[in-house]
Parts: sequence; structure tokens; C-alpha cells
Amino acid sequence: MFIVFAAAALLLWVSATAGGQPDSTRRPPNPAPVIRLRAVDSSRTLDVDSIEVIKNAAGSSFFDRLGPVKRRAMLDSLEAQRLLWAERRPRVYSIRLVVTEGCIFIRTGKRAAGPLRRDRLVVRDTTVVRREPAPIPRFVERYCPREWRVEDLFADVADALSDSLAHVQDIRYDEIYGFPRSYWVDRGMHRQWRVIVESFAPAR
Repeated sequence: MFIVFAAAALLLWVSATAGGQPDSTRRPPNPAPVIRLRAVDSSRTLDVDSIEVIKNAAGSSFFDRLGPVKRRAMLDSLEAQRLLWAERRPRVYSIRLVVTEGCIFIRTGKRAAGPLRRDRLVVRDTTVVRREPAPIPRFVERYCPREWRVEDLFADVADALSDSLAHVQDIRYDEIYGFPRSYWVDRGMHRQWRVIVESFAPAR
């Protein structure tokens, strides 16, 4: 009886031990998919194929105060007037111009009796050869003088028209010689002025 009981116990132990072993004939279940996230490298610069300038409904750039079409047309007009000046310019001329804003003109000493006199430049070709004092109209007395030749006028207008942040308007060209007689420039931040050629004439 004891032998039968021991044999039964041995069989139970062997069966339990066999049940605990892994079954190599069975396939393990499919593992869960692994998702790998690629970290963003903020140290790399962006590769930019092109940059599109945002434009408003009128077709001009938000960053161009005149708009590219108008600015290009004004530059073309300026170049046409420059060619007219090159064709008709007198070899010697006198010129005097003033700026209405963006400057402070300080008079020293007592003003002489009679009309105020300021220098006119006498220019031969592109060189200032002398200065001639002459009475200046009262309406421009308080404005600041600028010792500019016609070439300086063209350069100033061209510089303003090449700046998309500058607003240029009221350019008036001389009907005979083509140079800018007057114009108004606003570069923002309270930097604005009008340039006026008060007098111009061929000279000797």
C-alpha cells in the first residue's frame, strides 16, 4: 500500500515539473510594435528653398512703403531725367538749394541790414569752382542750406528710391534741364524733409 502511494506521488511530482518547463514547440506571441520618435535637432539651420514676400491686396509688399511697381516706375523716370540732364546741362551753372526739415540753422552775429544773403554754388562740369553770396527770398530764409550740385540731387533721390522703407513723393523735375527741382522724403522715425532748388541758372 505504501509503495502504491509513493508511486502515485512520484507521478504527480514528475507531471508538475514537466508542466513548468517552457514548451519550445509553441511560438511566443507577437511583441508590441516599437515606436521610435526622432528628436528635433534645434541646432540645425532650416533649409529654405525660397522666400515669398507677403503682399497686400493692392499688390505691394508690406515692407515696401511705395510698392515695387511704383518704386520701379519712379526709378525709371529718374534715369530718363538724368539722361536729359546729361544731354542739356550747361557746362557752368549756379545753384542754391535748401532743406525744409531735419536740420537746425543757427545764425551768429547781428543780421546785416537789407535782405538775407546766402551763397550760391558755381559749378563747372562737376566741380564747385566758387561761391557767390546773393539775396535769398524771405519764404526760404529759415530753411537750412545745402551745398549740393545737380549730381548730388540725383544721387539723393536715387538713394531714397532704393530704400524700401523710404517714402518719396512730389518729385518735380526741371522742364528744360531735367534735374529734380523739389521732392519730399520720409524715412520714418521723424526723419522727413523737403528739398527745394531755390535758384538755378547757367553761368560763366
